[in-house]
Amino acid sequence: MEKGLAIGASWLGVVVSYVGTFTEIWFLSIFGFVVALIGTFFWAVSKKRHWAFGFWGILAPIGFLGVALLKDRNSEKTKDAPIV
Repeated sequence: MEKGLAIGASWLGVVVSYVGTFTEIWFLSIFGFVVALIGTFFWAVSKKRHWAFGFWGILAPIGFLGVALLKDRNSEKTKDAPIV
């Protein structure tokens, strides 16, 4: 999953969870929480981090800062790359 889709899924989960809370539909609250958590898992993996960093999603939406501030390892040079 691309990073943009993971971020969108995380925020969609938060919105659905809040709608479920205000309308007193408990299934929507649980579903939104799960979607936000899965979104943060994919967000962490798309930054080449361990999937466990996705547990920041439990603290959604404030916990999104934990994932957002992680350094993106996609841009780092690999050790096997030749020096030019």
